[in-house]
Amino acid sequence: MSLILRNDTYINWKIYSVTRIKGKYGFRIKLDYNNETIVQQKSGFSTKKMAEERRNTVIAELTNHSYVMYSNIKISEFYDYWLNEVMKPKIEYNSYMSYRNAIHNYIIKEYGNLKMTTLNQSHIQKLYNSVTKKHVSIARLVKTIMNNSLDYAKSMNIVSVNVATDVGLPKCVKKKEYRKLNIDSSKTYNIEQVKQLLQVSKNTPIYLEIMFAVLMGMRISEINAIKYSDIDYVNKRLHASIQLGKDLRIDPTNLKKKTITKQEKKMKTKNSKRWLDIPDILFNAIIEQRVIYDKNKRRRINDKHNPFVDENYICCSTYGHSRSRGFHYNYYKEIIKRANLPYIRFHDLRHTYTTILVKANFSVKAISQILGHSNEIITVDVYTDKLQIIQDCLELLNPYIEKILPSRKNTKFIDCTKVQLNDYFSKFV
Repeated sequence: MSLILRNDTYINWKIYSVTRIKGKYGFRIKLDYNNETIVQQKSGFSTKKMAEERRNTVIAELTNHSYVMYSNIKISEFYDYWLNEVMKPKIEYNSYMSYRNAIHNYIIKEYGNLKMTTLNQSHIQKLYNSVTKKHVSIARLVKTIMNNSLDYAKSMNIVSVNVATDVGLPKCVKKKEYRKLNIDSSKTYNIEQVKQLLQVSKNTPIYLEIMFAVLMGMRISEINAIKYSDIDYVNKRLHASIQLGKDLRIDPTNLKKKTITKQEKKMKTKNSKRWLDIPDILFNAIIEQRVIYDKNKRRRINDKHNPFVDENYICCSTYGHSRSRGFHYNYYKEIIKRANLPYIRFHDLRHTYTTILVKANFSVKAISQILGHSNEIITVDVYTDKLQIIQDCLELLNPYIEKILPSRKNTKFIDCTKVQLNDYFSKFV
């Protein structure tokens, strides 16, 4: 069933008296909209008294606009509609996939055949308990989905009340602070490991990707979108303004082959669009890569079968094509193995960068601006006495900050415990 829901509400209504309908009792309702009138029938009541009681209830619902217009919609039908018609135009591909997996693997799998009007708090609590036993993170997502989707269902007169409002996750699930980034420092690299990673990756196709991640804290979707035109070569700065990925708002049939997941998209939030300082080691690598880029361009300019695609991407193939989101994966695993490093996800290189800044006693606000977050609360666990650890690692940390972390000419690392962190950060951002 393909749902078609009205995006407006009735402006007038009329409810008729109880009467005989097909041997039993019932009544009719007339709903007036701007452009049409809809008549609904409530029937099948065994006695006139039962029909009268239901009629009185409907009058109350019509009066306070809690009347359920669509009483036969199944949960599976509603959530397919909500996901693809309501949420898909608003969210990015990764969020869409997370929502879809949670909806199909848990919500629809558990209650798909039930009608929306029969959903109650017991169902919601049972769902939360079941998902929590498997994945706490997914349980949090399911709770968000249920609250938001049922608010929408109520606004569309699919249900009369949001039954998920007062239902919480099991007590074993700790409350997660709003927009809090929790970093497990055991899944990040220290300074010496970062140096080893850079050394081993130097002559691989993803050397620049690794440096953008671990030396500037950038996301892979942002890295793949960087163009030479985004670089301020005078001040050694980078303008992160777009990302590459799958755009749900574009019809894939209108795209060229192998470009579906390489669409230029706006950043996720306003704060993600930012200027970043480029460390010298990375800036030099960008210049070297530009020489290679121009060489490939000249060499393939007359190639009729595989011409060079001059899209100006820094991280690209020898033919100029942009990198896909998963291009780095196999190379990265091999580099980690050769470097004899413990495996962490590529995204954890961004967390590594964050951890180094935290050790350097940068302010949370400063780190949030670098990462492209807004009002982010950042915690790095394991460190029970951060100040002591900072003191212990200063001998190693200072040269790293001066040599690798973004800095201006004549700017030296200073003891952030003695100055306002924001003032220090503002000097080179």
